[in-house]
Amino acid sequence: MNFVSKPYRDSRMGFHNAVGKVASIYADHLVKAYGDVNTPLVVKTKAKGRTCWGGSNGIFILEDYIDRNEKWSAPNTYQEYKSFEDDPVIGSVVGKRSLRLGAIVAHEVAHWYHHARREADHGEVWWRDRSLRQGKHRPHGDVWREMYAELRVNFINPFL
Repeated sequence: MNFVSKPYRDSRMGFHNAVGKVASIYADHLVKAYGDVNTPLVVKTKAKGRTCWGGSNGIFILEDYIDRNEKWSAPNTYQEYKSFEDDPVIGSVVGKRSLRLGAIVAHEVAHWYHHARREADHGEVWWRDRSLRQGKHRPHGDVWREMYAELRVNFINPFL
């Protein structure tokens, strides 16, 4: 697995380096659990923006997202999507800032690995085949949830 680091100009290097280190550890864990992929993990960080994302182009983490998320949820809470916010394994995270950041990075790394795994199994243009993006392989489907749960169980949940 290749790793590429791309901070934006307004990103603090301490934050960027921490995200990069954690993302690399998470990605290595998924590679050991599910198999190697050729898609590089590109980590981008920025101080402020709209939202975080993960996919075939890597992950993008906003520094202000960790605290901004509290505006629509309880204090010290990373609110997950409604469809699984109450899940005992991959649900919302209540805890210190570093755990919330870890959960956000795990969420996005799981998206990156899910895309990378689909590319490894079906080729570079797998996403053109709609059937490969539906059912258990939809963005928050069963396959992604399994990968995210793998990260949560091993890196986040023991500290909650």
